[in-house]
Amino acid sequence: MKRVIAFGLGLSLMALLVAAAVVGGQWLGHTAAVSTSAPSGKGQWVMTPAADVPRQPADADGRVVWLSDNSIFLCPSSSGPSVNADGTVNKSGACAQALEVVIAHDTRLLRDVTTETYASRPATQTCCAFSQYVSEGALRDIAPEQRMCAQVWGERRGERLTARLVVYWSNCYPAGTN
Repeated sequence: MKRVIAFGLGLSLMALLVAAAVVGGQWLGHTAAVSTSAPSGKGQWVMTPAADVPRQPADADGRVVWLSDNSIFLCPSSSGPSVNADGTVNKSGACAQALEVVIAHDTRLLRDVTTETYASRPATQTCCAFSQYVSEGALRDIAPEQRMCAQVWGERRGERLTARLVVYWSNCYPAGTN
């Protein structure tokens, strides 16, 4: 009789652990989806890229930290902590190593105007799909003080990327961020 009770308790404990693992996995998956979910809490935001924007991932992206002549310097986007040149972990949030993006005579610059386009329209849709809008841009319009970010497609050589296409937009990160 004691064996049957012990077996029943062991089986119940196993079932409880499996259920906890399933619920925990769903919870973690749901948490990740919430960061990109629509305000209604249902579905995910899906953006259709503008016709002029390549479908393949950008060769570099990040926030614009400064300009010099025909170069834009980006602090690359990163999913983890950055490492300083001396090998220490960067805890300040400042850019550890900027990537130089060279703007050549044939580089195309596009300003992402998606936010401005949707802000000027009446709210007709509540969720989840929208289109990206871009307009022709110019190097003189790129200003780090406007909290700009950029995506770049081009040819990379070390810490320098010669751009074929740059898509940039303003107010891409909170004020006060280094």
